[in-house]
Amino acid sequence: MRFHGLAAVALVLAMSAVRADDKPEVTYKQDGADVVVSVKARANNSPHALIATTEGSDKALTLRYVLVQNPDIFVRSMKWVTVEWRLVGKKEEDVKVKGVERVELNVKTADLKAFADQVQKVVEAGEKKEK
Repeated sequence: MRFHGLAAVALVLAMSAVRADDKPEVTYKQDGADVVVSVKARANNSPHALIATTEGSDKALTLRYVLVQNPDIFVRSMKWVTVEWRLVGKKEEDVKVKGVERVELNVKTADLKAFADQVQKVVEAGEKKEK
């Protein structure tokens, strides 16, 4: 039962951490039939996990990413992380980025382990449905 309370706290923290980055430079690179859109983000110079999603239409696209790090292993330096979104079958001129939103989630080891177990169950449920 302890995890459910922690999950609610983590979700509230994540939602409160959603913010538009300070005007990150959005770059575009055509890769065959796809365009790869990217930004650079600062993070603690320790291991991280990253997921990038999009929301909206091609002409008003919001790029969102979640950066997960563990404060138990933070170090006293920072690094730049490249965040990429592959837009399949799109050309640069087809896409208008409206904004970039960052969700930063700093979660301690024990809570990450409990969360990872829950995420694995969600993945397995999705894989079963795909069959």
